[in-house]
Amino acid sequence: MAVLIESVHAVPQARRLVRPLRTAAGELVLLPGVRVTVKTAEGTVGSCDAPFLNEKRYRMGVLAAEVVAEAAKWCGVPACDARAELPRSVDFPAEVRWAFDVACAEAEALAEGTPLIKCIARPSRVLRVRTNGLVASETPGEVEASVAACIAHGEHTLKLKVGALPLEVDVERATAARREAGPDVTLRFDANGAWDEEGALRAIEALAPLRPEYVEEPLAGTDLEGLARLRAKSPVPLYADESARDASMAMQIISERAADGLVLKPPTLGTLGEVEEVVSAAEAAGISVVFSSLFDTASSLWAQVGLAAKWAPDVAHGLATADWLEFPGAAPRSHRGEIAW
Repeated sequence: MAVLIESVHAVPQARRLVRPLRTAAGELVLLPGVRVTVKTAEGTVGSCDAPFLNEKRYRMGVLAAEVVAEAAKWCGVPACDARAELPRSVDFPAEVRWAFDVACAEAEALAEGTPLIKCIARPSRVLRVRTNGLVASETPGEVEASVAACIAHGEHTLKLKVGALPLEVDVERATAARREAGPDVTLRFDANGAWDEEGALRAIEALAPLRPEYVEEPLAGTDLEGLARLRAKSPVPLYADESARDASMAMQIISERAADGLVLKPPTLGTLGEVEEVVSAAEAAGISVVFSSLFDTASSLWAQVGLAAKWAPDVAHGLATADWLEFPGAAPRSHRGEIAW
């Protein structure tokens, strides 16, 4: 039976981190967003945040969410039809399409009596996904302490932020991480686009002896030709994150084989269907996928866990972010290096 939409609401919804996160791209503390809520005639309510990492997209998102909420055409329309109709245009940023789609999906799941994550993960029967811990401490001593805390929490894969400090300091930090983690813990290094092509190769070669699983977003900007050249020279696999900031860029990386893997933030790609189009194309091309959150809350993060369970159940994902939020609400938390349900 189709679930009919009764109303749609959208309100600004900021997220504050419990402590500043310093990256090569800048410091994160307060993250703007818009919460989209869908009420149905059956009495179910679905909601999802549209998370943004910059003010320009946030302003676009607020306007687009208001347009979505005020559109009388949604009233009385089956939620499945509304999800298919939301236009793919610059007036409707991907983050808003994501929030509307997941909110509708949650309302449908509640009407069915099935948890949202199980609806999204179908047909997978996986009941847990592995996560990576995040280490952003600055001094080698602080890095060692953070790594020890992550390992005590049960994490077996750790991501270390690099690129915001001089290379020699990053090498000391990364060495401290490997020393504290030991040989069996997987390390990932995330540069957030800190380097130019020459500097990136120098940094990767300096970090390679520490056996990272991959280096994420080594180059500044969206120079896919440069990324492909760097990949050919690199002794370590390279993953694209910010370069895959939307679905079209992700598809271009896939078609050009410019990276060994993609770190995807689903809200930046659009609806659940749009995300799955990208992941399916990457899978067909033999390109690995890791899902990573935008410090999302509740339904948005649960939806990403569902995608991870469906498409990449054997990979550690960057979804253990609830503890970074002051008010995580019902967002899933990682326990012993896993999110389970």
